[in-house]
Amino acid sequence: MLRRLENLPIRLKLLLGLSLVGLIPLIALSSMEIARHGGQDPSGISIPSLLLSVELVLALLCVGGLAQLLIRPLVDLQHYAESLLAGKQAPIDLERGDEIGRLARSFARLLAERQRAEDSLRESEERFRIIFEQAGVGIAQVTGADGRFVLVNPKLCDILGYSAEELRELNWAGITYPEDLASSLAQVRLMKSSGTAAAARTWEKRYVRKDGSVVWANLSSVAMLNPAGGIEYFISVLQDITEHKRAEEERSRLYHAAQEAIRARDVFLAVASHELKTPLTSLQLSLQQGLRGLRHQEHDKALTQLGLAEQQSRRLGALINELLDVSRLVTRGPELSLERVDLEALVRRVVAQDEARAARSGSRLVLETRGPAVGLWDALRLEQVLLNLLSNAIKFGEGKPIEVKVDADAEQARLTVKDEGIGISPEALSRIFERFERAVPERHYGGLGLGLWLARQIVQAHGGTLFVESTVGKGSTFHVQLPRAGPPG
Repeated sequence: MLRRLENLPIRLKLLLGLSLVGLIPLIALSSMEIARHGGQDPSGISIPSLLLSVELVLALLCVGGLAQLLIRPLVDLQHYAESLLAGKQAPIDLERGDEIGRLARSFARLLAERQRAEDSLRESEERFRIIFEQAGVGIAQVTGADGRFVLVNPKLCDILGYSAEELRELNWAGITYPEDLASSLAQVRLMKSSGTAAAARTWEKRYVRKDGSVVWANLSSVAMLNPAGGIEYFISVLQDITEHKRAEEERSRLYHAAQEAIRARDVFLAVASHELKTPLTSLQLSLQQGLRGLRHQEHDKALTQLGLAEQQSRRLGALINELLDVSRLVTRGPELSLERVDLEALVRRVVAQDEARAARSGSRLVLETRGPAVGLWDALRLEQVLLNLLSNAIKFGEGKPIEVKVDADAEQARLTVKDEGIGISPEALSRIFERFERAVPERHYGGLGLGLWLARQIVQAHGGTLFVESTVGKGSTFHVQLPRAGPPG
């Protein structure tokens, strides 16, 4: 019976309580009516007094029962709310039929919805955490005020070379490559001036890693605004494109090298045509004049012209041999025939042979040696090196002395050729040892632009070095250093 009363709606409980309370006046009226007619119990007990006592007891019982029916559900509801706040199982009967039961069931549904929302949020947060930590690009949350790192993922730490703790002590401007700072600040100003949520910009920039190296990055940054319209923070995604940039630079370098090679080839073909045509034309003229002299019995004149023809043919042969040498060196490097060679004797012989050519240009060869300098070398190849160096000295130091020195120690032999000619400009020093390159315009000086390249290839094949010191207007000094033990290996 009590269970049924508890399940009654509160308004019915109130109605029942009021009905019970309403019986009290009726009983009181009945008591008054009995008293008026002089009703009295035979034992002498006043009937009105007895009725009033009964009325009082009934009133107290009604009030107590009504209070119990009304207050108990409210207390249950309070306990239920406290258990929900504590995250415990609700101690209330969700099957009860009164308003408290319905309210409890509504709370239970709300709690279930909240639990599902929390579970979904946790799943989303876990997915975001996995994506954030395992992403193949660097991700960071950066404050809008001072650009300090708040959140960073492991990939960003790997790209920049800092730990997460170290990055949180830095701001993005402090690790930006100095030359890229102005452009990055301009991008941030554009995002701030847009005034729209999720304003985004993408650009390429460089960062300085902890170890001092430079990394190229493709940076996408999104500005998140606060309610006042200012930038609260940035979400930045950083992709390492250093290798891509290096590949671009290498492609650009190769392209320019190819263009330069094409230019050098065209120059070489023009110079080679001229250089080969000059002795060939002279050879043809000398042969024609020699034949004419023979026809007219002018033997002396014919012999002179035939001598000139022989010189031009040798010059033509030397040019052709030089071209053949280049072809062989490019494909397989110089072939050396090693033997014990006295560099001092070799240089003395070559200088003696070239004195006449130097004299024709107004120069004088001055030789200085300090005794034998014997090593394991290719004599013909070293002679070719010296001839190329002397040819340059005679060509560019015309009319002035040319010094040739030879000395040696226990490990190395050294050969020096010094002229007092026009010298070489600093920008030309780095390329004079390349194929088809020259330090002066080809229209002013002859040659194929191959002599120094050939000389360096031969010296390096012996395990030695060839370098030059020069001052514009004061001449050049070429240094050859050769290991006396011969090529390594």
